[in-house]
Amino acid sequence: MNYAGIFEIYCLPASALELPELHDYSAAGEQLPVSARWQQLETIGTASLSEETAEENGQTVYSVRLSFLCAEKVAFPSRRCVFRTCDVNGRNFLIGTGSRPHPSVTYKYTDSGPAGKKGYEYSVTYRNSTGLIPISA
Repeated sequence: MNYAGIFEIYCLPASALELPELHDYSAAGEQLPVSARWQQLETIGTASLSEETAEENGQTVYSVRLSFLCAEKVAFPSRRCVFRTCDVNGRNFLIGTGSRPHPSVTYKYTDSGPAGKKGYEYSVTYRNSTGLIPISA
């Protein structure tokens, strides 16, 4: 599934994230309340966010990918971060749970970004039995 209109991205050291029991919220279909001091990333344009599911050894595995462009190289607060995205409809999603496995971040410089923009293309990938988590931030 692709999520359109991602216009805000935040990060937080995974160790600073305190989550209630995830199963209490996912079973009820509610948004998970998360309050933290997020660092907003200065992005260029909108980001792309996708989530795919697959069955592996009888278990559902989620693969999440977040891609965005920044004019400057990002100084992440930690090597192990979790991410929060916000779309144009005000929906917030959490990528990562604060425990292993953590989202992986790669980047490369490009001079052919959207509308000819130059900057650093970032790709955040996350594979786990927990996919995107709807949160209230």
